[in-house]
Amino acid sequence: MKTIDEVIELIDQMLHELEKPLTFEMQSHGWSEGARQAYLKWFSDLRKDLLEGTSDIFPTLIARSMDHWGIVDGDLLNLGARIGNLLREIEDQIRNPELD
Repeated sequence: MKTIDEVIELIDQMLHELEKPLTFEMQSHGWSEGARQAYLKWFSDLRKDLLEGTSDIFPTLIARSMDHWGIVDGDLLNLGARIGNLLREIEDQIRNPELD
């Protein structure tokens, strides 16, 4: 069974990377300073909401959202996809406990 703690750990990894200045590699994968700042806030807010238990919406389309911002490749896109997939698994467990 997947847990929120596992998601928080991945979000912490994402925040650690997003707190760093924009690198050439990030830019080559489609990151802009605006996207970096937006996702830094978004993942910080998501982390807070998950810890407080106030997140009713599981944002499972993180990679698609990043693609919309022009982020097309790289470790952070993959990490965002992992976070979204894990949240989707947790949501399925909550909505369908008989499947565990």
